[in-house]
Amino acid sequence: MAYGVGGKTKIDGVSEKADTFGDDGLKRFDAGLGLGVAFEFGKIVVGVETGTSFTKVASGASAYNLSALATIGYKF
Repeated sequence: MAYGVGGKTKIDGVSEKADTFGDDGLKRFDAGLGLGVAFEFGKIVVGVETGTSFTKVASGASAYNLSALATIGYKF
């Protein structure tokens, strides 16, 4: 789950910034599902992860959040 706390959106060619989560902006609450896997090779860790949301990001749009993540780490 995620909740948007605040933010400003700047549009190219427009001098004013708009509230990202205003009445005409994005929805603050998002819930979704993530899935990931990681492998350890001695002290090296390698992993990949993906996530998708169940809620639309804006009213009147069929857009959803989607994320992908790759990690490489070293265990001390």
